[in-house]
Amino acid sequence: MLMQIPDIGNFKYLLRRFPSDPLGPRIKKIRGSHLYTHSGEKLIDFTAGYSACLALGGSNRRIESAIKSQMRKYSFISALAFSNSKTAELAELLVRNAPTGLDRVMFPGCSGSEAIEAAMRMSYQVRVEQGQVSRSTFITRSNAYHGITASALSLTSTPVYEFFRPLQAKNVVFIPQHNYFEKAEVNESENEYAARSARELEAAIIATGPEKVTAFVAETMLGQLQGNVTPSGNYWMLVREICDRYGIHLILDEVYCGLGRSGKVYCCEWDGITPDFVAQGKQLSAGYGPISAVVTKSEFEEVIKAGKNRIFFASTYEAHPLAVVAAIEVQKIVQSDEMLEHVNSGNTLIMSHLTEGLEKHAFFKNVRGRGMLVSLEYDCLDRDLFNQDLERSMRYEYSVLLSANYHRTNFTPPSSTSLRDTERVITQYVETFRKCSLKYSPKKSVGL
Repeated sequence: MLMQIPDIGNFKYLLRRFPSDPLGPRIKKIRGSHLYTHSGEKLIDFTAGYSACLALGGSNRRIESAIKSQMRKYSFISALAFSNSKTAELAELLVRNAPTGLDRVMFPGCSGSEAIEAAMRMSYQVRVEQGQVSRSTFITRSNAYHGITASALSLTSTPVYEFFRPLQAKNVVFIPQHNYFEKAEVNESENEYAARSARELEAAIIATGPEKVTAFVAETMLGQLQGNVTPSGNYWMLVREICDRYGIHLILDEVYCGLGRSGKVYCCEWDGITPDFVAQGKQLSAGYGPISAVVTKSEFEEVIKAGKNRIFFASTYEAHPLAVVAAIEVQKIVQSDEMLEHVNSGNTLIMSHLTEGLEKHAFFKNVRGRGMLVSLEYDCLDRDLFNQDLERSMRYEYSVLLSANYHRTNFTPPSSTSLRDTERVITQYVETFRKCSLKYSPKKSVGL
C-alpha cells in the first residue's frame, strides 16, 4: 500500500517487524487527514495512521499546546508513587459518558494489549478475593485479535500466531466468531442468528463448567481483521443475560471501536448494555501519546480493597503525564455532540455512496460498520491482485491511502475528516472499483 524507498543509511541498524520488506515512505509532517512525504507528496489518509488510531488526524494545535504546557511543569512522574490531578480529570471524562454502572478507571500502560491484560487479571483477582479460585478460564471468539502481549495473545486464534500456542495460557475456550455476514444460515434473520450465536456461548459455559469461567472477552464490533462487522440484532443483550445468569464477567474490547469512533462515546451504547470491563486504547489519545485504560465498576474496587488492597498490574509508563493531557483534550473533542454528529453523518455518507454506487456490481456483497469505521465486502477471482490494484490506483491516481485486504476494503478515516473530502474519496473509490474490476471475474466467496 505504501510507496517504497531504498533501504539505505542507518536504517540498516533498525530491526523491523518485517525485516526483509522495503521501507515505507518517510513522513515529513501530518496536517489533519493529510500526510506530507519527504518526496513531496500530499496524501489523504483513509487509514487514520494505518492502525486507525489517528481519530483527529495530525498536528491539532489544541492538543499540542496541552502537551507543551505539561512539559514545562514535568514530563514524567510515576503513577505508582505520585498523584496527578490531570489523571483524575481524564478518568472523570471517561466515566461521564460511560454506560450506567461503569464508574472507575485504571490506566494500565501504553497499549490496548495492556488494557486487555489488566482487565483479565482484575477479573480473576476479583474471583480470588471472593474465594472462587477455580474461576480461571476465559471464553473468547475465534479469529479475533485482542493484542500481542502474553494473555491478550492467548485470546487470539488467527493462524499467523499459531506457532506461539505452546507459550500461551491453556485456560482459554474458543467459540465461533459472531459474524452474520459469514456464518448465518440460509434465510436466517439477524435476530435468529443472534440467538444461535448467543447459545454457542452458553453451550461453552456449560461444557466448561460455570464454576470454572471468569469472563467472556470479545470486541463490541469486529475490527479491521474481519472488516468492521457489527453485532446482529439483540446479540449483546442476550450475551449480557447469559453472563448474568452464570455469574460471568463481560470484558469488551473497544480499543479500536470505542470513544467516539462508532458514532457514540462507547460502542456498546448502540447495544444498550453495560459490560463489567471495557478496554480502551487507540482512540484514547488518538495517537498523541501512548496510553490505555480499563473502565470498570466500583464494586470490584471494594472487593479488592477488602482483600489484598492492591491491583496486581503495573507499568513504568502507565498514565504518562504527557499522554494524559493529550488524552484529555482528545476526549473533550471526540465526546462532543458536534463531533459525534459529524461521525454519524460521515457514516451515512460512506455507506450510502458505496451501496448506491456498487450494490448492483457483480463483486458486491455488503457494506457494514459504525461511525467512521466502515467496510465494503466483495469477492472475485484473484482477489489479492484486485486489492492491490485498488490500493495502487487510489494511491497514485488520487493520492489516497486506504486498506484493501482479503475480502474487503476498510474505510477508517480520521473522525475529523471533512464531509467534502470524505465524499470526494468515496466517489473516486467507486469509480476506481468499477474500472479495476474490468480485469477480473466474479466468484463465490470463500472467506478469509
